[in-house]
Amino acid sequence: MVTKRAVRPSLGTLIGLGLLAAGLATVLIACSIPLPSDAAVVQTQPSPFPVTDASGTVTAGGTFQIVFAQNVARRDCAIENPTTATEALYVHADAGSPTTANSFSLAPGSTLNCQAYGILTPDQVQVTAATTGHAFVAKSQ
Repeated sequence: MVTKRAVRPSLGTLIGLGLLAAGLATVLIACSIPLPSDAAVVQTQPSPFPVTDASGTVTAGGTFQIVFAQNVARRDCAIENPTTATEALYVHADAGSPTTANSFSLAPGSTLNCQAYGILTPDQVQVTAATTGHAFVAKSQ
């Protein structure tokens, strides 16, 4: 037996919906939690920090190339080795000389966020792969 019930929230009500799967049956769960009358309204706004897209391809396989120049004002950055890649993408993010041994190795579909554990590197960020033309996605703020 299936029971259907319309949920009509009033202003100031938070609705939570979820699915619970047990065995062969799937049950829709709905809950309504009244919000206090003085609850703050949250408005989202675009970031005042524009995103720079430095995506591209490896220009010479086996040779590191700069993706992001040194920038002490950098807020964050991310580099992804696309899921369509067939090899590792190496990312070097410090002032030393880059080698594949001292760089992060990103398997296809993996992403490296430049801000890890609350530490953000202001140093230049470089990438390479074994094959010329290897695509990568790179964004920075």
